[in-house]
Amino acid sequence: MFKKDLKDFIVSFLGNSIGRAFSFIISIFIARVTSVQFFGMFNIAFNFFTWINSALVEIDNSFIKFMNHKEKDPQYPQKILGGWYANKILWLSIIFILISIFSNFINQKILNFEGSRNLLIILFFASSGYLFSYGIVYFFSATHNFRNYSISNILLGGGLFLTIWIFFKIFPEYVKNITSLFLIYTFFYTGIAILTNIFIILRKQKPIFKIEYIKKIFIFSFWLIIGRIIFLAGMRIDVFMLNNFVPLKETGIYSSAQRIYTALFLTTSTFLYTFLPKTQKLFAENKVKIALKNLIRMTLLISVGLFILFGLSKTIIILLFGKEYSQAGNILRLLIISFIPFLLYLNLQILTFAVSKPFILFLSSVVKVASGIVSGLILMKKYGIYGACYMQMISNTLFFLSTFILLWKSLKRNFAKLF
Repeated sequence: MFKKDLKDFIVSFLGNSIGRAFSFIISIFIARVTSVQFFGMFNIAFNFFTWINSALVEIDNSFIKFMNHKEKDPQYPQKILGGWYANKILWLSIIFILISIFSNFINQKILNFEGSRNLLIILFFASSGYLFSYGIVYFFSATHNFRNYSISNILLGGGLFLTIWIFFKIFPEYVKNITSLFLIYTFFYTGIAILTNIFIILRKQKPIFKIEYIKKIFIFSFWLIIGRIIFLAGMRIDVFMLNNFVPLKETGIYSSAQRIYTALFLTTSTFLYTFLPKTQKLFAENKVKIALKNLIRMTLLISVGLFILFGLSKTIIILLFGKEYSQAGNILRLLIISFIPFLLYLNLQILTFAVSKPFILFLSSVVKVASGIVSGLILMKKYGIYGACYMQMISNTLFFLSTFILLWKSLKRNFAKLF
């Protein structure tokens, strides 16, 4: 059983990592075949696109959770499948209404660049296609088909890269318009969503739509989605705000470092989260000291990697993005410094999940967003792209401290045993 679990974990981890790597490769490709200004536009739009679909991934996580419940009802999987589809449609409807209400603000404050006409609605449809196309990945995960989970992850990431590469080779001028580029995302994900849902998922299971199960998934995922929306806003607020204070070329330079920073966050969090089940078990057995020691060891190991990345920042930027982005070497160094309190926060996040205190993360995410907005308005206006780095340092530090204080108060007795 242990060998099978280990094999499943390795297969899933590799498939997920390779699939995510293609997103990073696409960013590098676009940065190299277009201008620095265009890459700045692309990164703003891409961050908005991923903000929507990354928040709604909690619907898929809820689907996996409920599909793994053992119920006597033989139609239970079909009812959960129906609840899953209904919640996707429901949440996309909510997002569409919110986008419609705040469209003027979004267009003026976030997507405020040339060639962005109709971009907002295209980003919404691209996110909708993404949500339904990646359903196949979570369907395989929920049914414990980890081999196909990994294959579908890789094919989706690799397929999008290949599609974009072909369009750049055949229609280079067409895709150098930001709206046209995200039309490719929309058509690709929508096409994949239609094929995989009709010919794979719906052939294996026929959904049964019951209010009880729609409500069950909605209630469970509601605060997870709200919390994730706020958390992801905090992660992207520098990019969303920066375009209001500096030219697009500088936004593009900052974006190259920010993409590495984001990849660093995804890799580190994925690595640390592999220890979540063990941490939960140690807390359940009141072995708090051992749990913390394990996390500290992992943090020190990651810190060595950060130290190496700090020293090679400029070389890595030039190697990946080109000489036009060399100024981003210093930006990346500052973002690595700002990542240190965030790394400490990730440890606390794991502890928070281990002791079932997710509301703490919601409150600390509010602190991060609020501090980011206030410090960003002051620092970006004065220091430009460097101000965005200082903003990350301040908001990440307050993020960590607020989480630590709230967790300390909640678990004072357990922590007291350690000191």
